[in-house]
Amino acid sequence: MEFKIRAITLALPELNERSLEVARRLREIKVEAEVWSYRIALAFSKYSQRLFKEVSTFAEEAGFDYFSIPLSIEENLREVCEELSSYENLFASFNIPKLELRQIPQLAEKYYQALNFLRKQGDYLTQCRIALVSGGPIETPYFPAAACISRKPVLMGALLYAKYLCSQGDIVEKIKSAGKVCLKVLEKISYELGIDVSGVDLSISPWMEESVVPLVASSGGSISLYKILSLNKVIEEVSAEIKSCGFNELMLPLAEDNELKRLVAEDTLKARDFIRFCVACVAGVDMVLLPGASKEEIVEYIKECLAAAVIKRKPIGFRLIYTDAEPGDFIELGKFSTTPVVEL
Repeated sequence: MEFKIRAITLALPELNERSLEVARRLREIKVEAEVWSYRIALAFSKYSQRLFKEVSTFAEEAGFDYFSIPLSIEENLREVCEELSSYENLFASFNIPKLELRQIPQLAEKYYQALNFLRKQGDYLTQCRIALVSGGPIETPYFPAAACISRKPVLMGALLYAKYLCSQGDIVEKIKSAGKVCLKVLEKISYELGIDVSGVDLSISPWMEESVVPLVASSGGSISLYKILSLNKVIEEVSAEIKSCGFNELMLPLAEDNELKRLVAEDTLKARDFIRFCVACVAGVDMVLLPGASKEEIVEYIKECLAAAVIKRKPIGFRLIYTDAEPGDFIELGKFSTTPVVEL
């Protein structure tokens, strides 16, 4: 197979013995595809230390790689982040059901305080595991935004297929074909477990050498907004033809794409370019490393991100990493390898 299933995500409305049994059985099912990761997404929850401990134990007992917990933006973000830093396999999203212009200053300040707290601890990796989600929670397999919005367990899938889509052939048919393969895998699991399939998130996302940049590069070698919009239109059309869920748009996470890293290192892309892309693609400001600028500059940047969300009026997530570094410096981010800091 020329592509992988990036994630099979089990969305659970609650944690109990029945859901643990379902999760364990899922991991025992053999599928005819290369599955990169198995994940669990919980329903919208209220934060507590006990919840995080229960979730971590559940994931370990079930044999899953990662667990996502959707929380309210009204939570104490600093307290949540401090506890989250103790659990390497947990992700959290802070959800804003309906973002309004008047909310932006307060929300930008709140997100800044969380990022700055982690920055002072030298903790960049926990910043990689939190996201601000406008229009959430969202039933998507993509982390940290993943959430369960169903009243019963459902299955979701995501693809790693940028390289496959770059090869010769009709891209519409390729997206459709890959989506159907993923859906077939989910349906097999669904049949054996007796639970429903929510769908496949057809979003095109990168992983290091498997870059999305060739799909949307301009003639000058940078990123074309026109090509992003055109590609998103294709994904939208295909998502209407097969069972889909989630974002179904192009994703541009800086720390997960080596070509995006190269463009930032060459100073071809700056921080504000990612906001521009944000209007056209769901994760345009995702895994972007910000320099050790002043509070005023970082808060202003977050405000600009949130303003883009108001303009777009579709579910959208933000994942920023606030560092102590200078623009152009490289930061080690564990499995994401070294990533350049953007210029504001």
